[in-house]
Amino acid sequence: MTKYDTQSFIKLIGENDEIYSRLKLIEKTIRYHINADATQPKKLREAAYHLIRAGGKRFRSLIVLLSCEAVGGKIEGVLPLCVATEFLQTASLIHDDIIDHDDIRRGVQSVHNKFGADLAILATDFLIFKAYSIISEYGNPELVNVISKAGEAITCGEAAELFMFPKDSTIHNRNEYLAMAQEKTGAFIKGAAHAGALIGNGDDDQIKALVTYGRFIGLAFQIRDDILDITEIHQLPKTAVNSDLKFKRANLPLILALEGSTENQVQRYIQALENHDYSYIHDLLVETDAIAKAMTIAHSYIKQAQAALEGIELKHRSTLDHLAEMVLTRII
Repeated sequence: MTKYDTQSFIKLIGENDEIYSRLKLIEKTIRYHINADATQPKKLREAAYHLIRAGGKRFRSLIVLLSCEAVGGKIEGVLPLCVATEFLQTASLIHDDIIDHDDIRRGVQSVHNKFGADLAILATDFLIFKAYSIISEYGNPELVNVISKAGEAITCGEAAELFMFPKDSTIHNRNEYLAMAQEKTGAFIKGAAHAGALIGNGDDDQIKALVTYGRFIGLAFQIRDDILDITEIHQLPKTAVNSDLKFKRANLPLILALEGSTENQVQRYIQALENHDYSYIHDLLVETDAIAKAMTIAHSYIKQAQAALEGIELKHRSTLDHLAEMVLTRII
C-alpha cells in the first residue's frame, strides 16, 4: 500500500465531508493545468507530471485552500496557488527519491527510475519554475517571500537529515530531530497556511494563528510519517527495507527507543543497522514502547495546532480541526 494513494485518502475523508468537495476541486484544477500545458519536449512534460498524475493526498494544497477560505477568501482565487503548491511538493519528492535511490513512489515507478536521473532533475526544475510562474501572477511580493523561505527551510531540513545518523553512528536526540522536522516538513505546511491566508486577505491575528496551526500540523505530520515507516519493519524483506533504516536516517520512534536504552542496547542497535537485522530493531521499539510515545507527542502537536485557532474569527473552523485530526488517524 502506498502512503500516497489518493483514493484511500478520499475514503478516509468520507464523501460527505466538506474536505472532500475541496479536494475534488483541487484535483480538477490540477488536471486542467496539466492538460492545458502543451510545453515541449514531450518527455520532459511526461516526467514532470508523472507523479502528479499518479495521485497524492494533496494535503498541502488543502491547507492553502482551507486557510484562504477560513479568512474569508474565495476558493476560485486560491486554486492556482494550490496547483503551484503541488508542483513544488512534487519537485521535492522527485529530489527525495533520487537521494534515497527509491524505485517506487505513489504506487508507480519513481521519476528517476522511469525516465533517468538527468531528466528527473530537469523535471524538478521545470516544476519549480512553473510554480513560480503561477505565483508571480498574484503580483504579491510577500507571497513570493513566504513560499521562497519555506523552500529554503525544506532544503536546509533535508540537508540536516542527511547528517542525523552519520557513518560514525552518533545518536542524536529528539530536540535535534524536531528542529530538523520543523524545517523539512513543518516549514512548507506552515508556509502553505501563511500563503493561503495572505491570498484570502486575512488580518494579522488570523495569519498568525494559521501559521502557528500549520507549524504544529507539520510536526505532527512528520512524526506520523515516521510511525508509518517504522511499523513496516517486520513486513519488509531486507532488500526492500524503508529508507529511514537503510540510510540510518532520523526517525522519532527510533530516537525515543534509544533515549530509553542502555549503552549495550545502543551498540546492538548500531550493529543491527549494519547487519540489516531489522527484527532486533522492531523488538527494541516494542520493548521501549517508542511508537506509542511518538504518537503521544504527535497528538500533543495536534492539540496545540487546534488551540492556536481558539478565539480567532475564522470560517469553517471545524473543517480545520478535522483536517488536523486526520493527520493522526490516516493510514496513508
